Amino acid sequence: MSALKYLSTLSSQLRLAHKRFAMQLQLNDGEAGLILEQFIQQQKIDITRTAWLGGHQPLFNGPHYTFKQGQRLLGQEVELLVVDFSAGFDANSFNAALGALMGGGILFIIHFESLPDTNQTQWLVQHFKRWPSVDSLSHQYSLVDDAEFDGVSPTLNQDNQQSKAIEAIEKVVIGHRRRPLVLNANRGRGKTASLGMAAVKLMSGRVMTIVVTAPSINALSPLFSFADKLVGDFNWVSKTRTEWVLSNGSRLRFVAPDELNITDVEADVVFVDEAAALPLPMLKNFVNRFHRLVFSSTIHGYEGCGRGFSIKFMQWLNQHRPGWRHLELTQPIRWAENDPLENWSFETFLLNVDDETEYKKTSLHRVNSKSLDFSHIKLCCVSKQELINDAELFRSIFSLLVTAHYQTSPNDVMQVLASDDIQVYQVCYSPLNEKLNKPQVIGCLLVAFEGGLDEPLIKDIQLGVRRPKGHLAASYLTNHLSMNQPAEQTSARIMRIAIDQHWQGGGVGRFVLKLLQKQLTSAKQKSQVDFLSVSFGASAELVNFWKKEFDLVSVGTRRDHASGCYSVFMVQALSEQSEVWIKQAVLNCCDNFQRVLPLQYQDVEHDTLASLLLQPEKTSAPLSLSPMLANFALGGNSFESVVPWYSQFVIEYLSQVNPFSEVAQQSKGGSDLISVVIDKVLLFHSWQTVSVKYKLAGRKQIEQQLRQWLQQFTV
Repeated sequence: MSALKYLSTLSSQLRLAHKRFAMQLQLNDGEAGLILEQFIQQQKIDITRTAWLGGHQPLFNGPHYTFKQGQRLLGQEVELLVVDFSAGFDANSFNAALGALMGGGILFIIHFESLPDTNQTQWLVQHFKRWPSVDSLSHQYSLVDDAEFDGVSPTLNQDNQQSKAIEAIEKVVIGHRRRPLVLNANRGRGKTASLGMAAVKLMSGRVMTIVVTAPSINALSPLFSFADKLVGDFNWVSKTRTEWVLSNGSRLRFVAPDELNITDVEADVVFVDEAAALPLPMLKNFVNRFHRLVFSSTIHGYEGCGRGFSIKFMQWLNQHRPGWRHLELTQPIRWAENDPLENWSFETFLLNVDDETEYKKTSLHRVNSKSLDFSHIKLCCVSKQELINDAELFRSIFSLLVTAHYQTSPNDVMQVLASDDIQVYQVCYSPLNEKLNKPQVIGCLLVAFEGGLDEPLIKDIQLGVRRPKGHLAASYLTNHLSMNQPAEQTSARIMRIAIDQHWQGGGVGRFVLKLLQKQLTSAKQKSQVDFLSVSFGASAELVNFWKKEFDLVSVGTRRDHASGCYSVFMVQALSEQSEVWIKQAVLNCCDNFQRVLPLQYQDVEHDTLASLLLQPEKTSAPLSLSPMLANFALGGNSFESVVPWYSQFVIEYLSQVNPFSEVAQQSKGGSDLISVVIDKVLLFHSWQTVSVKYKLAGRKQIEQQLRQWLQQFTV
């Protein structure tokens, strides 16, 4: 049959099965434009229900988005999607756009051959060749196998699931407090729409305020869309980008995650959409501050994979909110189950690596950390070609990244393949006394090699004129430290480290870092690496891990948008040349951080602050109070007269002791008092702020606690 007849027959099959498919158009622009226009006319597709992603000149007059604007299709529904690779490719954008294509629709792929010949393209070629192609309008084509499209639309079943989701959301509001709901689903299951329908139902039944947060307000389009359709007896009297007001006085507000994390917000219930893309410390803070919460998360999607969220956050909820509920929407609402396009995207961009990787099917060899023989653990560099040729190896490595990090997206997959400066290391366990078919992958590292920049470029970086791609640590450190050495010298930045959860807690992570250090300083290494670096959103857990081997040289002054934490840079010297500037940078960072604490970090988490100030290797004299502080502790002097001495004493104390460590918390060693001390003495919070936060009766009671904490140091 002709190409047009072939596409029409395919479209009929897809609509009956409510499934989606992809087709490559290997035609010149004139022929591609002609067949697309004929297909749209024949199928009577509304041009506004189409989308063209990528390229410069769409071949028909429909909505057009650049190759990086796929997220703009969130919340939309299209019947035909064209992806044009002639101007470039962005994996996150591509996968976001796929979610807008409805069941029965076709993805048309054009100009795929325009992509440069790279490792990334080789990987994509392997997967795109899965789809058939139209390479001539005159050729005769065969029908697609009907088995590909077996099944019917599960809309009715999905409606039942959605009803259960709405009921569960309602129960969070009308039921017992402190019992959050976690709603999980893959893309296209209607979870965000469920939030919108539940919001209107709740707001119509009573006057209330619902606060919704998400990494991007654009991701909430389905929520607001359904809220707009289902107002019932009421109407929206006010609509802004961030707040909608119903005629009965109820409000639906959007608050950005970083703002919600540190700001007092009035809310009867808080919806956290795409929770897997937010850091665990932020989610825990939400749970502690708000008593009625719904967490909604995509398990696999363009935003990143959410299994790390599921594992870690749900374990924490079991301990701290034992009455929490979990509901998973499994059946799609926009397309049928076992959709060919969805299955293909999961496989191509490793979105489901955490489900059925081969190494996880085998029994994991979990060993007692006390008897662990580290000689059986090896660190090996894996070439990009190995990853391309061995998809299962790539999946096993990426599975570890997905479960270890709160945000691992399709672009991360592509970046690993595309960049020659990023090396992948696998951590393998292979005991001599056990017969394994192949070493067991228990961890991995992503390492970026940077630096070696010349003086003119370094000066431009320091003046803010240039920022060379691929040199994040070199650029940041030379700019913020006003030192040339971090950019002149060569460095290895640890982008990610992941250890399988069965092997955590036994020192494997630290041992792997030592293996990396040994390899990079080996005589076999092609070029000298002067230092290691790492940057991350500072939480107490992460700071404590990295500070055992690395030195703190910079603390960001703003919370990172992605992590909600202050970003920090830590380094470890590998050469004598790097030791000199690192030592000075550490001193400068410590001095600057202490000086600007009350100005820049008034909202810093106390456990994180204590971890940053702790200096475990520092040899210090036993703590003793100055006469001024001793008198204040016993009731003399005024607070204002001892602030400088008190502040310095607390810093010295926190450099030696972490009162928020697990051991300190178990012993109840005055951590409640130290929190008051930190807020008032180090962060200079007002008397009113402290009294409200800790439910104290004004200045007099606060001063009593400040004196009481000091009394433990009096002789």
